[in-house]
Amino acid sequence: MRKVKKTKYNLIASMAELILEKGLANTSPQDVLDRANLGKGSFYHYFAGKEDLAYHAIKFNIDRLIEESTYVLEKEKTAHNKIMVFLNKQRNIDRGCFAGQMARDPMIMANPKLANEVTRGFEWFKSTLEKLIRQGIADGTISSHLAPLEATTIVVSILQGSYVSAKGFQDETYFYIGLEALKKLLVVDD
Repeated sequence: MRKVKKTKYNLIASMAELILEKGLANTSPQDVLDRANLGKGSFYHYFAGKEDLAYHAIKFNIDRLIEESTYVLEKEKTAHNKIMVFLNKQRNIDRGCFAGQMARDPMIMANPKLANEVTRGFEWFKSTLEKLIRQGIADGTISSHLAPLEATTIVVSILQGSYVSAKGFQDETYFYIGLEALKKLLVVDD
């Protein structure tokens, strides 16, 4: 990677990490420079300000979420297996979901440009999951008790809520209890 691209990438990746660790309001340009091990001139050479860098960092996080999820989903053939592999993928329970964390950040969601990137992540997940649920219902491997959009909303809500429950109870077990209950909702009754 050329030095120019590497410097810009380091600033974006550093801000992306800090947004997830500290939130946007608590992340200063100096925090980003310290994390990236760069001088002040680098920041303003590549970005108009904190909001500009935040946009690129949020986009980076959402792109990474989509890329990692797509990689997991492409490993399986059937819709049911894709959903189960996605639900069973290894997660950082303490950190939570990239998109969910950013959606809970009031400074991000108060800015339409930044909020739209977070929404892009949720929309991608919703459309991908809804398509898989439709396929699973059609081939008889996913329960048809709920309409595809209802089932998709339940999956998103239980996943996000399970992260919060695990944090609130200070016990990762509650994340997995939520996940196992979710899987039971999706399977076809014998």
